[in-house]
Amino acid sequence: EVADLNTARYGTSSGTYTPVLTTGGNGSKAVTELWDGSSWTEVADLNTAGRQASGVGVNAEACLMVAGKNRTSNVESWNGSSWTEVAEVNTAREGTNNWGTSTSAVTASGISAPGSTTANVESWNGSSWTEIADVNVGRRGAGTSGPDNTSGLFFGGDGPAPSKVASTEHFNGSSWTEVGDLSEARANGGSAGHDAGSSLAFGGDDTTPARVTSTEEFEAPSVFNQQVEGQLFFNSTTNAFKETIKD
Repeated sequence: EVADLNTARYGTSSGTYTPVLTTGGNGSKAVTELWDGSSWTEVADLNTAGRQASGVGVNAEACLMVAGKNRTSNVESWNGSSWTEVAEVNTAREGTNNWGTSTSAVTASGISAPGSTTANVESWNGSSWTEIADVNVGRRGAGTSGPDNTSGLFFGGDGPAPSKVASTEHFNGSSWTEVGDLSEARANGGSAGHDAGSSLAFGGDDTTPARVTSTEEFEAPSVFNQQVEGQLFFNSTTNAFKETIKD
């Protein structure tokens, strides 16, 4: 146990171990705190308080907060000292599922209306959002991993809420492909990974519903052994999923 947050909350977003930025949270929080390795310091608040907003970014000096409470379209960018409102997403939502960096990101699915999830996906190029191919299974509270808007992995979640899903989908920059599902359907758990070919899913709620402690790892094979015609495989050299066309 180390130094406590200044403001108690849940549903926040954060970055790497040090420094870490934690922002927003349940209770319509706008508070932003920075972890320096030993303590938390309150820094500039969000312009729009967010709950079930979701962060994007790999460091505490440059990140995004996307959408949030009451299905907003608001997006804010952090430059290391302050938040600035930038281009909004095209489809308002909350409980978004994001990955990438402050200049190249994807926001996928989420809640578009009470009790309803959207399959809508949008890509961020650093200045604007563009609608791209929808996911096959719309959901919220999913796990994600990926480096930018050209590749990503999207797994688990409530879809549609409150049904838990094990579905796993891979994004190659233009389309979605269903790949190996989670062993245990779950939502609202933790996820980790900055590579679509290597990810972790841990904790969350299962279909009971009950809290789970299990951890699962997704790792695309580095060597492909062809088995049957039509087999789907991951080519780690091109970072793409492919299909065999002949035995």
